[in-house]
Amino acid sequence: MAERYMDDLVRRSLLQVFEDHSQGSPKALRMHDLLRHLVVRISQEKKFCAVYNGGKAWEERRLYQSLIQRNYEEEDQTRKAIEKLKKQIELLSLVTFNENEVLRIDNGNFGVSSPLSNPLNLLTTLALGGKLERLPCWFDRSDRYLKNFKALHLHWSSLTDEDFLSRIGKLANLVELVLRNAYEGYKLLFLEGFEKLRCLSLFYFPELNEIVIEKGVMPALGYFHIFHCEELKRPPSGVEHLHCLRELHLAWVSNELIERVCEGGSDRSMVKHIRHIWHQGTFPEYLS
Repeated sequence: MAERYMDDLVRRSLLQVFEDHSQGSPKALRMHDLLRHLVVRISQEKKFCAVYNGGKAWEERRLYQSLIQRNYEEEDQTRKAIEKLKKQIELLSLVTFNENEVLRIDNGNFGVSSPLSNPLNLLTTLALGGKLERLPCWFDRSDRYLKNFKALHLHWSSLTDEDFLSRIGKLANLVELVLRNAYEGYKLLFLEGFEKLRCLSLFYFPELNEIVIEKGVMPALGYFHIFHCEELKRPPSGVEHLHCLRELHLAWVSNELIERVCEGGSDRSMVKHIRHIWHQGTFPEYLS
């Protein structure tokens, strides 16, 4: 699907191919300078984003997203930019493209030695891409730092802390959680909290073989997505207690899991209350 969208953008001359694979497919793309300028200008006018490149930060009172261009040597500029925008940011995305670099954001300092002087009170969505190894300690002070926090995306985080989900579960207003290869263990334990969580997405956990959901946890969960978890052989323990669950989407999971939850399967009773069970593998199919 993504490749089709990319090819369509190339055909429309919205993207330019400047490097090909040996097979002839695009390897690297770029946007024409004039088109990029137009996109940035429209995005700023619509208050979709502010682009910071070391110069003067764009001064808008309400921001939906802050995109901060940074590298390892620009951490002080990054902190200063966030310090200027901290009262306006609603969505913050921090990504490292170096797989060996660890995102250093403990104490709310976003990679520098001195912490932000004030919390990001308006922050509703946080997306972190890259190694974390552990959650920032300011997650434990969510009543101060994350009062309006509603969505968390963790991508390729390499977390090793077994109780990281218990810490996330204390975020009182969290409604969306996306974990993409975020944890290096074999089990995901949802033992407490997540009172308002509505959507849970688990992507690319190659070693995950068990999910445990304690009774009473995630009482409002409506949508549950499990993609590319090939070692998961059974449905999540406790899924039968998720009475508000409307949709379970399974994609590229083990045949054993699908056989257990399909009609006549040994664990069918655990998921019979779910209105829509969707399986996507070689061919998409409905299991309910």
